[in-house]
Amino acid sequence: MSRIIDFLVVGAGYSGLNALAAIKRLRPNASVLCVDRHLRPGGGWNDFYDFVRLHQPHPMFGVSGHKWNLKDPNELAPRDKVLEHFQSFVDENIPATFEFRGKTNYVSTSGGDLSTAVDSSATKTVTLQSLDTKDQYQVEARHVLVSRGINYEGHGTVQTDKKADGSTSKVEISVNDLPSVCAEKSEGKKRAFVIIGGGKTGTDSAVYLHDNKGEKDEVYLVTGQPKVFFVRETVAGSYPNSWTLPSITDNLWYIIKDYEGDNAPEVIKNLRKSGILHSLGDDETAVTFNWGVLGQDEKSKVESVCSEIIQNDYVQGYALQKGEHIVQLSSGNKLQLDHDEVFLVNCRSALHMKEESPFLRDVHPIRPDGTLDFGMLLGFPGNTSYMLTTLLLRDPAAMEKIPLYGFRSGYGKHRRIDADFVMSLTLRTLANNLSVFDYLRLSDIRSNTLDLILWSPYVRQAITVLSLLANKSTILSKAERINKRLRAGE
Repeated sequence: MSRIIDFLVVGAGYSGLNALAAIKRLRPNASVLCVDRHLRPGGGWNDFYDFVRLHQPHPMFGVSGHKWNLKDPNELAPRDKVLEHFQSFVDENIPATFEFRGKTNYVSTSGGDLSTAVDSSATKTVTLQSLDTKDQYQVEARHVLVSRGINYEGHGTVQTDKKADGSTSKVEISVNDLPSVCAEKSEGKKRAFVIIGGGKTGTDSAVYLHDNKGEKDEVYLVTGQPKVFFVRETVAGSYPNSWTLPSITDNLWYIIKDYEGDNAPEVIKNLRKSGILHSLGDDETAVTFNWGVLGQDEKSKVESVCSEIIQNDYVQGYALQKGEHIVQLSSGNKLQLDHDEVFLVNCRSALHMKEESPFLRDVHPIRPDGTLDFGMLLGFPGNTSYMLTTLLLRDPAAMEKIPLYGFRSGYGKHRRIDADFVMSLTLRTLANNLSVFDYLRLSDIRSNTLDLILWSPYVRQAITVLSLLANKSTILSKAERINKRLRAGE
């Protein structure tokens, strides 16, 4: 008979490694197998573009309880430092009974059902596949945690872009290729970089071009659906900051405090006036908000480097006509470029192109096949995975009875991302955290070093906690009315 594993964790990125951190803290002698399709830990960070940086302060990111090898707490860690952090956790901080197995694909789980998801006496058969040999094999596990975080598989493409006619493929480049293209000797050529997408990847690309483009190069940004962003200086100012400044958690409460389910554009407008949110060019029509963070310096660089920022429009096609590059927009307008070379930089959405993205998908953690899938029910994947794994270890029965909330109407396939999306997302985050806290010990809550409240001084943390407790009934009643209660197996 093959050995039975206590926990099989699918994913070794931000989410999966925090499941390991929670198990290590409460069940250090457990047998754990963590699998990932990448060779090394880090999940999607193995695939992100080289110049990506964290949106948030690095001390509240990474693996809970695992220290960073960075001196300045204000540093927005770059990709290589994030991967170094994840790798060092696996190399230095997991017990001998924990195993990481890379280049391994999770196929399926059988032999389980709703009743066995939290039952440690029942086992499931998990089918895995070696990506080297393509061979499939089975392991037996008591608990299967599907912890794939945002499950990044690349940005949207011209093939998946419903606005595009396919003709741009000949001049499109991946955002991952931008540094090498930018570094090529232009030999006095006049080049144009047209960025497709005005989300965080698009603004990162514009900032990169501001710092690295050639003297004659020009940059254009076609935003698609215009976005609003958190103002970094407001929501996560430099550390140490004053206790008088609202915490990041306070700002989440401010987002949904006046939201009633049908007034999102008005709420976002007021948040802009209060300095919590802003948009490129201060476009008043921008109401779509995906929790992206953009500092004032980044915003200034984007606006200064771009010859034109085209809001609320989409790249449809491309043609070369009599030596002139024509970029056709879905509105009927055109970019007519007389440059020697034109590159369309693909920064289409990476998070919302798939209906199964945890940003869009709302399911109860207990799945019909007996697995547990935590998604982003408590906010970012790392925090969610750490806290819900802790709950599983402390009180398995609570997983079935705890009130958890999701979107009332589905996004992705059935509904476009709109102003209500982030309101409902933020409401579910606060409500679900408050629900989970009722079932955990204070020591469990305090052990989570990913909690964004920790960026604030102790006095401010206390004020924030008291505010949340005072408004707990309001938050939960709003979640009942505006969001929906999730049920096991749905």
